[in-house]
Amino acid sequence: SLNPLTCQNYQGAKTNHSLTYTALTPGNTYYIVVDNYAGYAGSFDLAVYNNMVILPLQLVSFGARAAAPKQVDIYWSIGLEENISTFVVQRSNGLSDFNDIGQVTPVDNGTTQVDYSFVDKAPLAGEAYYRLKVADNTGDVSYSKTAGVNFSGAMPISITLFPNPSNENQTTWLKIDNGNGIAAIVVTVYDMLGRAIYCKLANLSGLSPYLLQIQPGQHLAAGIYNVTIVNAGSGDLLYRQQLCIK
Repeated sequence: SLNPLTCQNYQGAKTNHSLTYTALTPGNTYYIVVDNYAGYAGSFDLAVYNNMVILPLQLVSFGARAAAPKQVDIYWSIGLEENISTFVVQRSNGLSDFNDIGQVTPVDNGTTQVDYSFVDKAPLAGEAYYRLKVADNTGDVSYSKTAGVNFSGAMPISITLFPNPSNENQTTWLKIDNGNGIAAIVVTVYDMLGRAIYCKLANLSGLSPYLLQIQPGQHLAAGIYNVTIVNAGSGDLLYRQQLCIK
């Protein structure tokens, strides 16, 4: 929209002027404009200093998608995390004025890639933007890139994973309300190393709701798993959720 965020006027042959603005949003594009105010002319050099704190964290991916029945799934993968205290999920309706909508506690401090997810159960109608605010144990914060979602209503399929959290002696189920006649889905369960430990092609056969028992051959050991469901026909991702086994 090119709305001015801050502005100062300088006259005369002075040098080394500085202009500070402290509310920039990571992922946005900003323009710095210098004009010949009051008829002054000359040359200039422009320097931009980035004073953001760099945290000991490697963000492999970050994204968000509209999901059923009325929610937005936010998901991210961390390749390296050390001394991270919390992930705060933030939301905005216009790439400014981000508000906290929830937080996730890191499950591990180490070098192994870890996948996380968060569900926005009350998404904004229309376009919305999400980002992560990452805090370390000293209180320093950093931000992820932004991810946009256009939520226009209910998705064609509703999926519930239960019980979650679970324990090693319980059976895990998927309840699938198929409102759009999807013929078949592929359900995959990954461990935290990204290895597929269970994969099944399920023919929904017009049934709704459809109950699917996840049977990987033996009870899942304690840990965090990622469950994904894709449309077997189109390959579109329909669902992604973490499963916690205690």
